[in-house]
Amino acid sequence: MTTLSVRDIAAQHLARSGDLSINGDVFGYLHRDDDGLLFGALDDDAVLPFVGTAAVPTKRSLKRHLETVSGPSIDVVLFLVGHEPGFTGVVTPAQAAKMQYAVQVARDIWQQRDFGIRRLEWGTITPDQAGNLTDISSIFEALLLTIEFSGRPGAIDLFAVQTMGDMVGRSPKNGPCSKDSLFAMSGCVLELAEDPQFTGIGVAHEIGHYLGLGHESDENNVMHGPTVIFGKCNTGPQMVELTSAQAVIMKSHCMVVQV
Repeated sequence: MTTLSVRDIAAQHLARSGDLSINGDVFGYLHRDDDGLLFGALDDDAVLPFVGTAAVPTKRSLKRHLETVSGPSIDVVLFLVGHEPGFTGVVTPAQAAKMQYAVQVARDIWQQRDFGIRRLEWGTITPDQAGNLTDISSIFEALLLTIEFSGRPGAIDLFAVQTMGDMVGRSPKNGPCSKDSLFAMSGCVLELAEDPQFTGIGVAHEIGHYLGLGHESDENNVMHGPTVIFGKCNTGPQMVELTSAQAVIMKSHCMVVQV
């Protein structure tokens, strides 16, 4: 039986060494809400159908996380758009905690197919830097956000904005590996206004697009949505399935860390 060493995996795959925090160094969860909750206050229905209970809404298995980061996985830079240190901007502690829960939901969904988020890093875009892009209402503004800001090379950028008008999220299909293009989105954009569970499914859905997945007609699939161009993406609590064929496509993307 293979023994999973937190310290060895952290050093090899997460660029972390020395004294480790499981929440901060291994999972990348750095924030808590005003009540000290890592994932924020969750309703009883904020539970994926195949995992957890109302009291423990996700698997959040350290063993499973160590297994997935040791295989094909991605790095994500999560930008809180309009955030100031000390939460003096438009982003609240509750919203930061909700995004951590959303990342965990995405991890739960993808771990069904041995795929996951390896390093979760945080980026800050202050209100002054963001200007009117803390709330966006068009595809053009989503594009502009990804053009003006970017994280380190090799990581997928995920921008959390306050609202997106009649959109829940936006991402290019089969997104680029270079973030230097002035004509294509080089990241995913998601609004903070949705419920925590829907936000998590939205993270898995939008990054799924970036990794090459299109919409599916199956209402239970995480990529369920319309097949028309520019159709609005759906989010629903039943959207938690990921097929083995979809996982093959995701794992072949150039942003995936192949171990």
